[in-house]
Amino acid sequence: MIKLPATTIGLIGEHITAAALITLGWKVSLAQQDHLDLVAWHPDIENEFIRIQVKTSFCRAQSKSRNPCYHFQNGSGRFKKILDHLTKYDILAHCAADRRRCHFQAAHTVFKVTERYRPERFDDPSIEQDSWTKALEHLRDYKKSRSS
Repeated sequence: MIKLPATTIGLIGEHITAAALITLGWKVSLAQQDHLDLVAWHPDIENEFIRIQVKTSFCRAQSKSRNPCYHFQNGSGRFKKILDHLTKYDILAHCAADRRRCHFQAAHTVFKVTERYRPERFDDPSIEQDSWTKALEHLRDYKKSRSS
C-alpha cells in the first residue's frame, strides 16, 4: 500500500462518512475546519444541524504478538492529547477506510483519548444505521437534559 499523508487519509474518511450519511437520507456539507469535518441535516427535521468530527484509520498489525486493529486518536493536541470535544462537535465518526464503513458515537459519550477496535467491528453491514440512530438518540437526550 502507498504511504498516504495524514491529510489525505482524513479526506478519505470524511468522504466515506459523508457517503454513509447520504445513504441514510441525510444531507451533508464538508466543513473541513479544526475539530469539525462535516455538518449534517435531515430534510424532514427543521433546525437540527449535527456537527461531526471524523477520525480515520486503516487496519494495521500491531506486532507479531498482537492482533490487527484500527487505532483512532480521539483527542486533539500535538504532544499531549486531550478530549475537548463537548463544545466542538456533536458526533464522533470512526471511519475504517479500507472497509469503507463507519461507527458513530455521541461526543459526550467519548471518554478515551485513543481507541482500538478489532477489524470484525466493521463487518456488520448495519453498523452505520444502528450506530447513527443510537448516537442521535444519545445526543438529543443530552441536549434535552441540558436545556431543562
